[in-house]
Amino acid sequence: MKSNLPYQLSRTQTRFLYRWPILPLFTILVLSCGKKQSAEPPHPTTTDTATVAVSKVFGFDGQQRYAYCPSVISQGSTRHIWFCGNEPAGVFSDHIYYIRGDSTTVPKIVLAPGPAGTWDDRHVCDPSVIKGKFNFNGTTYQYAMFYLGNRTDRYYNEIGVAFAQSPDADAWVKYPDPLVPKTWAGDQDMPVGGGQAWGVGEPSAISADHQSKILLTYTIGDANGTRVVVRQADLSDMTNIQLGQPTIVSTAGLTKLDYSTGNIVLSNADFATDSNRTTVYMTSAVLPVPASYPAFIPAAVDLNRMAYSHSINGTGTWTAIERIGPTASGFPRNHNSGLGRDAYGAISDLQHMEHYFTVSRADPDVSPQQNALAEWTYQIYVDKNIDLTKP
Repeated sequence: MKSNLPYQLSRTQTRFLYRWPILPLFTILVLSCGKKQSAEPPHPTTTDTATVAVSKVFGFDGQQRYAYCPSVISQGSTRHIWFCGNEPAGVFSDHIYYIRGDSTTVPKIVLAPGPAGTWDDRHVCDPSVIKGKFNFNGTTYQYAMFYLGNRTDRYYNEIGVAFAQSPDADAWVKYPDPLVPKTWAGDQDMPVGGGQAWGVGEPSAISADHQSKILLTYTIGDANGTRVVVRQADLSDMTNIQLGQPTIVSTAGLTKLDYSTGNIVLSNADFATDSNRTTVYMTSAVLPVPASYPAFIPAAVDLNRMAYSHSINGTGTWTAIERIGPTASGFPRNHNSGLGRDAYGAISDLQHMEHYFTVSRADPDVSPQQNALAEWTYQIYVDKNIDLTKP
């Protein structure tokens, strides 16, 4: 698991830090020297109403297991939910689980790390699932799952894809190689700022044509800093993958934890559109993170919107919809969020949007000891019925 900190950690120390890519020096200083913050400051213009509908979706209570990074497809009253969890209990080994969020189901692992020596033999995480038509090894699949993969003997992350015929499939068929490899050549890690570059990950996919063309967004962490990019792709034939050039997603209009602007770093974002593809909605982490343990997990996530055409061109300014922080959720850490979307990545009911996120406890309720780690308190929550038709 990878760290954004300016020094190299051991394999056992990194744990969930791999979720946060290498950041520019200014941000690193903020992360390491900022004052302890126990609650989010009041927004100067927006009233936080998220506490009205925030509720728990799922968690492995008391099992030394974590549940985070939800990807959700809403089909009528049905909620298909994929998330990142560990197996076995007490061990940091990321697997992708599936549950039905609208009924009592037993979570099942549907994607596991590959065999030893493969590019994703250590962790698989950050699922993003869409429907379409994807031909792989002579079979046309109806669903694609994009995910972060990591190998045991390297520090960096890359992005893969797997396929299935139904959202509740017991197992997904992996494309054998990374779909989006790291940004530098060669097979070695890249030293950056006393540490090593994070690579690419945290994918979010939206169907562009209800077939095989997609818009793929993801985070990059390398020698050029941290950013989120968007690129077009055509996966109609996995023997002839078509990937467009990446464009950096704008950070204009985004704010930090204290609602200040400037030197904004965007990472760990999930996206959706409206049905007419005129607007893009984005949920993302809010930085800097508080200095108290767990100092690698943000206190808040933001929901913003922008014109679709601007978002794919790397221009435009984001407009805030809501912030979920300690005041809204009742938890000191709120992170790794996702949007409830239809099978193609759109919000079909703009008056009842669902904003999913992960909660965590913090010091003094948890500590960096095996039986008291913050990770064992990760659970998935949701803010329901957000009305996107309001200004």
